[in-house]
Amino acid sequence: MNGLPLAPPIGPVSTSPATDSAARPLAGGQVENLSLMDRIAVLEHVLSMLDTLTAAGQRHMMKRIATFVQQQAASAAGRLGDRTLRELLELVVALDRAGEMGAPDVGAFTVRAKSAFARLLA
Repeated sequence: MNGLPLAPPIGPVSTSPATDSAARPLAGGQVENLSLMDRIAVLEHVLSMLDTLTAAGQRHMMKRIATFVQQQAASAAGRLGDRTLRELLELVVALDRAGEMGAPDVGAFTVRAKSAFARLLA
């Protein structure tokens, strides 16, 4: 040993046993087997930090959140009522547009995203 201190681990560290698949990170920072509620909690945290990103970073994260909502709406279509599904799809369009703006409106995007999350969890 050369006497140098060890660097702290990079990224979140799970205190769960290795058999806990909910804490096992995958490539690209994704985590498998999280419930919809847990995934939305992570995205709400991302929303709370959007204003700290550059405009390009905001657009990137907004696009990813819009894609997530779209995918979840498609997979939940059978359990959602027609009205809720229609509202969700309208929100997806609005979220997608917001992610393409040169100077994104983080406040408006956050309100729409949280509304979409509430409908997904209903």
